[in-house]
Amino acid sequence: MHLDVVDLRSFYYRTRLGRTAQRAIRDQVMDLWPEAKGQTVAGFGFAVPLLRPFMADARRTIALMPAQQGVMAWPAGMDNVSVLCEETAWPIETGHVDRLIVMHGLETSDNPAAVLDECWRVLGPGGKAIVIVPNRAGLWSRRDVTPFGVGSPFSMTQL
Repeated sequence: MHLDVVDLRSFYYRTRLGRTAQRAIRDQVMDLWPEAKGQTVAGFGFAVPLLRPFMADARRTIALMPAQQGVMAWPAGMDNVSVLCEETAWPIETGHVDRLIVMHGLETSDNPAAVLDECWRVLGPGGKAIVIVPNRAGLWSRRDVTPFGVGSPFSMTQL
């Protein structure tokens, strides 16, 4: 089951819980990747809440949104960098991504192994990926009122 882009946008940008989750996850990503100067940064699923800090220094920032989810123009007030795509056929050349963030893209996928294959395909030499999924044992994966309560949660060994 896929989440709808309108519901995701409403959660992350219009609710206190969503803004808190966005900030907590983004802070963790920034601790791991403090900068992306001159790099290509891509996000798949609904990773846009995490991409904005990279826009100033990255060579290119791309938001890939799966067709089943829908797409929204992003970022607001700037040139659009989001694109609607098939979850297993991204419009990016092989080996061109330096940093990849997947959020709300794996747990809702009809074919998670193929999504991971696509991640592998687009990552360049030395490229790194962060995959953010609901934890099977976590409280958020048990609540339908958050995006982390939709789809298939993962355990550490499954990842």
